[in-house]
Parts: sequence; structure tokens; C-alpha cells
Amino acid sequence: MEKRDTVVFYCNGIHCMGSSKASQKAVEWGWLKILYYREGIQGWEKAGYAVNQS
Repeated sequence: MEKRDTVVFYCNGIHCMGSSKASQKAVEWGWLKILYYREGIQGWEKAGYAVNQS
């Protein structure tokens, strides 16, 4: 994975701040295309998006 690739962060829902904090760190580390999905993993899967657990 390259720092110019798009990366999506999600965590355990709107009350979890993990994805927000991870997104902030990724930007600090030089990643260029960061997205964070506030609805969490449950909302992500419900919307029909793929989950890559690598």
C-alpha cells in the first residue's frame, strides 16, 4: 500500500473515537487520501461496503 492510496477508517460506531484518532495520525504520518466513516463497522457493512481485514 502506498501513502497516495485511499484508506478508510471505521470503528465501533458514532461514540467510538478510534477511527477519528487513527485518521488524524495517518495524516500526520503523510497519508494523502484518508476517509473516516463515522457510522462504524456496523453501518459500513449495512451499507453494503466490503470489509478487508488485513
